[in-house]
Amino acid sequence: MRWQLFLLCAGLLLFSQSPVQAACITPIHFHLTSEGPWKGHGDIRQGRTCNGYYRTGRIATFRKLYLSEPPAHGTLRLQEGGTYSYTAPTGFTGNDPFMLRICGKEGLVTGCSKIVYNMTVE
Repeated sequence: MRWQLFLLCAGLLLFSQSPVQAACITPIHFHLTSEGPWKGHGDIRQGRTCNGYYRTGRIATFRKLYLSEPPAHGTLRLQEGGTYSYTAPTGFTGNDPFMLRICGKEGLVTGCSKIVYNMTVE
């Protein structure tokens, strides 16, 4: 089996840079053919929302995004097409991890990967 660069990655959705809604999740690279968990992180201020998405490349096809473990303090919303948003709670500072599961096809192999995000709320 030939390993290829992973072209499916978590990225930033930069449609908004307002004080209420901003990009804050660091892009990561991962393979759909490896369960993981892969690790990601983000930094956000209290009461703000940041957005992330999954995009496909030449050899990867996105299928579905699942919430495996919700954040303990903030709110996570999944939208169609692999987009998601995390809203940090007001009055909380510290780490707020959550886990997503992304499924799709990489080359000829169908698979899913777990990604654990550790959001640092300031």
